[in-house]
Amino acid sequence: VYTYFVQHPDVAVSLWRAMNISKMQMWQTAKQEFEADAGDGSTGCIEVLYQGPDKYLAVCEGTFKSPLVNKTVRARSLLSLQTSFIKEADGTIYATHRADLLVWFPSQTIDTVSKLLSPITVTLADRTFCEISLFLKMMTLAMSKRPDWVEHMVNKMDTVAEVRQHQVLALTAQVYTAAQKRAFANGGA
Repeated sequence: VYTYFVQHPDVAVSLWRAMNISKMQMWQTAKQEFEADAGDGSTGCIEVLYQGPDKYLAVCEGTFKSPLVNKTVRARSLLSLQTSFIKEADGTIYATHRADLLVWFPSQTIDTVSKLLSPITVTLADRTFCEISLFLKMMTLAMSKRPDWVEHMVNKMDTVAEVRQHQVLALTAQVYTAAQKRAFANGGA
């Protein structure tokens, strides 16, 4: 589940929209490229530079437009994600991850202001990372215990190719079957 959503962040974003927890939109525009619109004046492009079993590196370029700011704010960022997986004796797999995000602004004024606000923005970024982690855990639990709910959410997804909906349903079936086998092996617990 974790690997699938890391490889297909547009699917996670579409599920967020289906669940009414975000207005963000994301589209896959090439094999390793995505475009996003946060719905708050922030838009950007994401290019995956490297994707391996335990490492992920992406570069992002974006803009922020607001009626409160005269000029468009431009930013670039580099995201590094490191993941490790632990497999329990019963077959349950746990993922732990760490992300590092470097952001820079071409404008000296904006760069200076961002440094002053960094304690606030770092806290917000950490909270967002925790919420994404909870989403991944929730989807794993839903796939293993409530595949009917996952199917309902998948049917509400938009902005992704139909093949992605089929992939999520196939993944859900695999996760659900594996959970049922583990429960049966543990005496139905």
